[in-house]
Amino acid sequence: MDQEQQKVCDEVIKRYANKWVRLIDNPVIRFDDLCNIGYIAALEILPEFDCSRGVPLGGFIRLRVSGAMVDYIRKILGRKRKVKQNTPKQVIALPDVQTIDQVVYRHTMNTLKLVGDKKKSAKLLGISEKTLYNWLNKWEEQGMNKESENNAPRS
Repeated sequence: MDQEQQKVCDEVIKRYANKWVRLIDNPVIRFDDLCNIGYIAALEILPEFDCSRGVPLGGFIRLRVSGAMVDYIRKILGRKRKVKQNTPKQVIALPDVQTIDQVVYRHTMNTLKLVGDKKKSAKLLGISEKTLYNWLNKWEEQGMNKESENNAPRS
């Protein structure tokens, strides 16, 4: 890894580590630990990087770094990721067709569960608190909360 790549990796890792430390606001989740997790994730995925494809390095490692940090936070806070059971090979299960609203609902509810605070969740989702409250009210009116009891949001 050359100095330019190191600089890009440092910026991405420190940005996400700082973001998660502020949003989770738990003394167990430390900036240095998240940075270490981010560096490990970046080193694991860096051999797959090919600059000839036109994708910037920061964009390439961003999802892997952020995902590794989220997995670490879940592990530390004791929140498990739900894993689907394997279906027998004879049965082919078709994926559920979801509307955009259902996808946004699941993502929002998962963020609320992980963060535990509406104000911080809104900030993480990149929306205002007012928008978050409007969405929650709309979903309640549509009965999506009842639907989520039957189909719990996927983590």
